[in-house]
Amino acid sequence: MLSAQGFENQLDQYEILSTLSSTSSNPVSLAVHRTIGIKVAIKSVKTKDYVRLTMENGVSEAGAMGKFQKNNNTAYLIEEFSHGKLTYIVTKFVKTGDLLCYLEGLGVDRLSESDARQLFKQIVTGVAEYHSAGIVHRDIKHLNILISIKSGKPIPKITDFGMAARLSKDQMITKVAGTISFMAPEIVMDEPSDFKADVWSLGVMLYALICSGVPFSGVDRRATGDLIVNKDLSFEKPVWKSVSPSCKDLIAHMLDKDQVTRLTAQEVLAHPWFSQNQ
Repeated sequence: MLSAQGFENQLDQYEILSTLSSTSSNPVSLAVHRTIGIKVAIKSVKTKDYVRLTMENGVSEAGAMGKFQKNNNTAYLIEEFSHGKLTYIVTKFVKTGDLLCYLEGLGVDRLSESDARQLFKQIVTGVAEYHSAGIVHRDIKHLNILISIKSGKPIPKITDFGMAARLSKDQMITKVAGTISFMAPEIVMDEPSDFKADVWSLGVMLYALICSGVPFSGVDRRATGDLIVNKDLSFEKPVWKSVSPSCKDLIAHMLDKDQVTRLTAQEVLAHPWFSQNQ
């Protein structure tokens, strides 16, 4: 936690520079610490909603994120505090932005299989650690993967643990959470889900990294949900002709509509695709 000494409250130690995201009910602002000069991202949440979600999910957003600060693939939490009717979650600012911004910066809408493998393995490694510690993220998607550049290489930083929940090994959760295009069938159908809902979302992400589009997309939320539940996975687009059978096999097992037989995050990491050289 940064010292707020000399300021009337913790919020006053930051100068708000701009809005990073205003697409949700929990806006994120770019700010700079008035004393130290470091740039940060500040997410604001209504305290009553923050407390309610913490009670429902068994862990707070900052508590879930803070648990994995030694994980190189997790956004760096600086502090959490409340002021007035809002709770603020302050994280280290990542200049490159999210995964979509990273792709846009490269001038592409998808990655080569080799580049996707290197990036995706880091993301799955982070999620597998969460699962091992009893935390399910529940909103894995491009917008919640920040990209830091180190020595010219992308380092993914998973962020936004607002929907994260604490689960025991055999525990299920019933509340719907996530973004429809990345949502597992069991969540769409309002059935109990567990850690494997994250694996489905990861499968959607890998599919999109390879071919630039999600596997199931309808004209609206309801139509998309219907496709997720009922439509078979397809690799018919021309781009898939140059993708290895191993990659498609991994995606198919991650996008298994039956969560019982769907891979775990650890099983994803053990898949032969990650051992390929090209």
